[in-house]
Amino acid sequence: MEYRENKVEFKFGGGYRLVSGVFEIEDFSISEGEDPKNKNKIGGRLECNSDGIFNFSVGRHGSAKVAKWFNEKVAAGKTTFNHTAGELNFAFLGKLTLIIKKNETELTCTFYNVALAQGHTGTDRNNWWFGGLHCLNMATNKVSCIGILAGHEQDNVVDFTCHRGGNAVNEITIESVKTFRVAGTNWMKHLRTPVTINNLVLPGSHDAGMSETHHANPAGLGDTLSKTQELSIGLQLECGSRYFDIRVDYDHDELVTCHRTNAMGANGQTFKSVLDQTKSFLEAYPSEFAILKFSHIRQYGDHHASDTEAKIDAMLNDYQSFLFTSVDAAVDLGFVDIDRVRGKMIIVCDYDLFINPSKGRFRYSDSGAGVQSPNLTVFDKYSSTNSYETMRNDQFDKWNDNAGLGRQTLFLLSWTLTPTILIDPSVWEVAKTANEKLPSALYNRIIDQRKPKPNIVYIDYMNEDLALEIIKYNQFKSA
Repeated sequence: MEYRENKVEFKFGGGYRLVSGVFEIEDFSISEGEDPKNKNKIGGRLECNSDGIFNFSVGRHGSAKVAKWFNEKVAAGKTTFNHTAGELNFAFLGKLTLIIKKNETELTCTFYNVALAQGHTGTDRNNWWFGGLHCLNMATNKVSCIGILAGHEQDNVVDFTCHRGGNAVNEITIESVKTFRVAGTNWMKHLRTPVTINNLVLPGSHDAGMSETHHANPAGLGDTLSKTQELSIGLQLECGSRYFDIRVDYDHDELVTCHRTNAMGANGQTFKSVLDQTKSFLEAYPSEFAILKFSHIRQYGDHHASDTEAKIDAMLNDYQSFLFTSVDAAVDLGFVDIDRVRGKMIIVCDYDLFINPSKGRFRYSDSGAGVQSPNLTVFDKYSSTNSYETMRNDQFDKWNDNAGLGRQTLFLLSWTLTPTILIDPSVWEVAKTANEKLPSALYNRIIDQRKPKPNIVYIDYMNEDLALEIIKYNQFKSA
């Protein structure tokens, strides 16, 4: 066995030039016996300068085992060759960061789950493969590769057109660089389609109607412990949230959102304002949709849940044209293509009365609740603690056991803390801790540990920065 210098070169067109680059190894497969000194490790870093050359130190021997590993990790349509590999010498999966410059503008472009591999051609030349989980074959020997952009005045996503095949066997040519902005207002416009609801990663707003408080009990304390959001439903939608926890009561002669336990707690936005703001948002951004989950209908004293549910149903009639409907009463909403629901509210109710999919009233169920034939099932179990470490560990355990896109049961990561009365002054004080740690937690789990993605990430005090940290784990199409 002999260690070889296996050099792959990135070249740029379109007036861009490379400043430097880093490839961080996250997973790999090497033919048996071709790295006896274990030079290549998960977490290892390869660097290049402006010449664009990464050098992988490993022996060369083609094997079907490495090719099988590569084919299982990266679908054929996500490589420039658009077919599976037969034999490969080695294959690496990792994070590729390239700093590029055009005129005086310097951009940092980060691509997750990029695949670099080496095989050999019929003429016995060592031939490099390129692709990745966020790439899509678009033409002969080309892929569109979507990454995260930093350094641009406005845009936050970058699209490289990468060419490998028909050029030098170790050359990856970046033929074009396009940038665009994925904003909270219309991020679904940029999704790679077709895609079903259960294959999305959605920002979700916990106790979404509680950006304001009214009729609190006890006064003062009821306000601070019931207020869970700073922004109205309409502004949360503009930030990028698409899944809303709406708890409803009929109080003081109107339907209201609420956060209450028996007599304690407070009212929030009016129910009508929730629907009006959602309607206005969908009129302005018809590429989007919003899931409104109605639950925790108040049953206390002279507040009867069945009466409130009847009033909800009656009010929904005024918004009928904005409700997603289905003639299939047994439809599983998770498997619905998003193109069918754009511009619509998806109403899911955690109660039996007035369920009618043909009118846009769908049955919701928590997983394991025993509901017969629900239209949407979600694993949603909060940690009921004010300790960040306890919540994190509990939610990670639930993540390990229940997460994964494309499933019948959606997994909701409940990234919320519950304040303790007389110890924690407000929801805001505990939410700050959880929210500050969310971006690194998602990155560590999804990118570093390659865990299955959650369907919904549920937070208090939604804002656009946090929403975009969740949204970026979706698959976006080329610019």
